[in-house]
Amino acid sequence: MPYGTQGNFYGTVEQFYALLSPPDSLWPSGRIRSSSIAVPMQTVGTTTNKVVDVSGIAHGTYSLVLRCESPGQLNQSAVATNPGPLPTFRISSDGVTFSRPFRVSPDDDTTYIRDEATGLQLGLLWQFSGSGTFAAGDTWTTAAAPSPDVILHLEQAASQLDAALSDTLKIPLATCPAAAIFVQGALALWTLIRKCGLDDQQDYKIYHPQETRDQLTGTSPARLLDRWRQGEDIKIFDPNDEGARRFPDYVCPTPYMKFYLPI
Repeated sequence: MPYGTQGNFYGTVEQFYALLSPPDSLWPSGRIRSSSIAVPMQTVGTTTNKVVDVSGIAHGTYSLVLRCESPGQLNQSAVATNPGPLPTFRISSDGVTFSRPFRVSPDDDTTYIRDEATGLQLGLLWQFSGSGTFAAGDTWTTAAAPSPDVILHLEQAASQLDAALSDTLKIPLATCPAAAIFVQGALALWTLIRKCGLDDQQDYKIYHPQETRDQLTGTSPARLLDRWRQGEDIKIFDPNDEGARRFPDYVCPTPYMKFYLPI
């Protein structure tokens, strides 16, 4: 299958976020369509006076499992003292491999596990509320998928990449090197930023400094794409994708040459 399993583009949404994605502040809720995230269902333990929810813009397609590692209650605004240690949780993005334990925030009534604190790079915010005790082993399951806008912009970027390479390589590519996945992501990045507009802090500027390494070395996405279009530096692509005619094949002797060649 030439494209990925998440849409008609090369690579994965996870690779796009890992290689190029700006902070979530550049496309907060309301600027692009939300991810598809199912309501968490408790599969182990009791649900008495405790609620778990999850939100955000998922960085991929996940089968999520949240499991309480150490018991505890949340801080309550109506209670003078903390009833004890705050609970900790492990998170899995595939239902098999779990993270290290993370303790919920010390806020009153509603607490969080923030994605930037976990370093898991899932794009999700876990929210906990209620006065009940979270017991060790309590487990919730849910599923998340990327924003359809991210998928759509990656697909249009892939179509631009294919159009640029169509005179040089067989399209769609049988395999796609990391450099081409990067160029595809760069195309999608800027169309998403244009769609969302700028936030108050204009954080986008950290992705386009005055003088970038790409400009100095000639390896900007635009330059790479132009070189591949001309048939240069295409050894990074799969040999099975080669075979389209190169530019020199289109150059033919002009008619006047047959009259002026030496006899």
